[in-house]
Amino acid sequence: MSYHGKCTDSPRYLSEYISSHYPNYEVIWLIDSKHKKEVPANMRARLLGSIGGFMALASANIIVDNVYCNKSFTWYNNDKYGSFLYKYHSVMMNKRKQVAYTTFHGVPLKKMGRDRNNNLVKAFSCPNTVMLLDNQHSIRVFDKLTFGKVSIRKCGSPRIEYLLKQSQCDSSEIKKQMGVPIGYNVLMYAPTFRNEGKSSEGEDIYRSGLEQLESFDLEQLFEAMKRKFGGDWVMILRFHQKVASMVDWNLLNDKYSGLIINGNKYDEMNDYLSVTDLLITDYSSCMFDFSTLKRPCFLYINDYDNYRDKERGLYFGIEELPFPSASRFDDLISLIQSFDETIYMDRLSSFHKALDYVIDYNASENIAKTIIGEGN
Repeated sequence: MSYHGKCTDSPRYLSEYISSHYPNYEVIWLIDSKHKKEVPANMRARLLGSIGGFMALASANIIVDNVYCNKSFTWYNNDKYGSFLYKYHSVMMNKRKQVAYTTFHGVPLKKMGRDRNNNLVKAFSCPNTVMLLDNQHSIRVFDKLTFGKVSIRKCGSPRIEYLLKQSQCDSSEIKKQMGVPIGYNVLMYAPTFRNEGKSSEGEDIYRSGLEQLESFDLEQLFEAMKRKFGGDWVMILRFHQKVASMVDWNLLNDKYSGLIINGNKYDEMNDYLSVTDLLITDYSSCMFDFSTLKRPCFLYINDYDNYRDKERGLYFGIEELPFPSASRFDDLISLIQSFDETIYMDRLSSFHKALDYVIDYNASENIAKTIIGEGN
């Protein structure tokens, strides 16, 4: 499973390796109906929520996903029946002999679970689960979030392995599929989701990238990048998955004709990152994945104080990150014009060292050998 119904991220790459190298193992994907065709032909697909899906989940020897394997239970302070359900879940799941492996889906910058501002989390249960994480920062965070009840191992990340290898391949074909004009450099703008605890989708979607985009002068932005880095540029606009389905792409195309490419056309974020020459984001963990490519990344954070203090909270102060940051568009242009690659690379190297990042070009193979061995 991946993101509760997609066929992507680290579980995708692990499944492909296992299917090709361990043919005696049957690989089944629990999938949302709209993503069923994405499951490779040599694997089976079962719909999430269907009888077949429940049977596959119940009978599997090994479960792999990038969240918590549909096995987690969080008990909140204001949950009337939380105590009973928490104890029941813990007892029943501990009786199972399945082992679940979760790769999660990125290095945490935004606070989660019990660490979030104004959280009400009292306890967490996810028995027989092993987290496979690729840096010491993530290990510290998730050990706290899971109340020290989940086994954690430090190893490489299949998603990073895929990104690094994909970035070294000829990108012309994938750019063609994405609609990137031949001969153009690629800027990707990937803002994250905001809601400040409110339920209004209209406000969420506007503050989750559209408001920031309106403050951009794209012609000025492209001109600044052309002067600094050379070449002509186009922008891939990638919204958070909670926002993408609500965006009026026709309206954006009318307003920014020819300048913006829909970055939510395909689920695989790493394909977009692999062809990106320069990334602008805010609080998205994609900055950490992209940093392994050692390409320029800038942060546009026009609501930093509010996001840090009221909305979500952050595990890092912006000043601790190696990426140049700006709260106004004019300042972003200035940062691009004064960008110093040597200084940036030094900061990036120091940051990776502080994270104790494991970058493994054979992560899928090494993890597959581990979980197949333990499954036997």
